[in-house]
Amino acid sequence: MSKNAYDRHKQWKYEQEKIYRRDFNLEAERDKGVTEFDLIKQNHKFLKDEDLYDSDEEVKETTEEVTDPYAQKLSDKYYDSLYKEFAIADLKHYKTQISLRWRTKQEVVDGVGETSCANIRCMTRESKLIPFELPFNYKENDIAKNAEVKVVLCRHCSKKLSYKQDKDKEENLIRSRREHNRSRSPESRKKRPS
Repeated sequence: MSKNAYDRHKQWKYEQEKIYRRDFNLEAERDKGVTEFDLIKQNHKFLKDEDLYDSDEEVKETTEEVTDPYAQKLSDKYYDSLYKEFAIADLKHYKTQISLRWRTKQEVVDGVGETSCANIRCMTRESKLIPFELPFNYKENDIAKNAEVKVVLCRHCSKKLSYKQDKDKEENLIRSRREHNRSRSPESRKKRPS
């Protein structure tokens, strides 16, 4: 007995779902194991505790401890392979926030972030790059931290870096002009020559 087109379609959809649709079991996926990249992601810190200093130049105390010595060793090895003189910035979301990371060996060899703009999306190699020392506030393991980071940017990217401050100044100027205009008497507004 032959099936009509609708029944054949239903049968085909059933076979496709049986073959391709597997319910994703998150627990089974986690049990597959953890890669070295996962270990580095879990244990990496922007600055190690011995590199963090407060205003009195004393080492800040933290209670963070890593239980796995292999993960700690792997994280330390990765941290030591980074060059922490200049940072690389991602100014993609410059209106709200920026992200920073340290340079790798290849980026140091290529001069990225030192002889060219440190913005990831800008490869400007100007002779007049502007160096900045940024107070970088960030969170690691729900602990607020801050560090001073050196970044070298071109003129265009430096405007992005100071976007928020420039916008605040502009809004304050507009607000003060409005308040000044409101505070003036109605007679003085009418006396203005046209």
